Amino acid sequence: MKRLCNLPRRFTRSEEGTLSVETVIVFPIVLWALFGMFVFWDVFSTVNRNTKATYTIADLISREPDPIDPNYLDGLGGVYNMLVRDADANSTLRVSVVSNKVNEAGFEELTLEWSYGTGDMPDRTTLDGLLGNIPIMAVGDNLIVVETKTFWEPALTIGIGSRDITNRVVTSPRFVAQVLYQTS
Repeated sequence: MKRLCNLPRRFTRSEEGTLSVETVIVFPIVLWALFGMFVFWDVFSTVNRNTKATYTIADLISREPDPIDPNYLDGLGGVYNMLVRDADANSTLRVSVVSNKVNEAGFEELTLEWSYGTGDMPDRTTLDGLLGNIPIMAVGDNLIVVETKTFWEPALTIGIGSRDITNRVVTSPRFVAQVLYQTS
């Protein structure tokens, strides 16, 4: 025990210098690694929370038997902000319904039935940028597409910059053939 108590005293009186130099070199690297782990944990935690929240919103909409309106979707935007713990309400979502119909020429065609976006995410007017995410559908089927976006900013700058975290979930209605939308 006496040896352990004398260790700090011997360290401060040592004039060899190698331990001091090693500490000066390694300590900043250890601190950078520690802070880096915190930032990486934070971004992965945020991505995980956003993914779960997007699936939750998609599941809520898929179970809705009645037509939904802008007030309902704006309320879901508030639920999403609460789920992702975004106090600044920088998170946005967009809900679209896509159907597979037969056109006049007799070919299957994906059609955008309706779309609504909250915040700065605009309503979708076409299926551009969405077709690669739509799975194969039978004629007459409808799918709900929920897209979310949250801005993430690191607490410390260690090489990862701020970014938008986006998610897209495609699900089918549970209890009705199509989730209907009414404007008022």
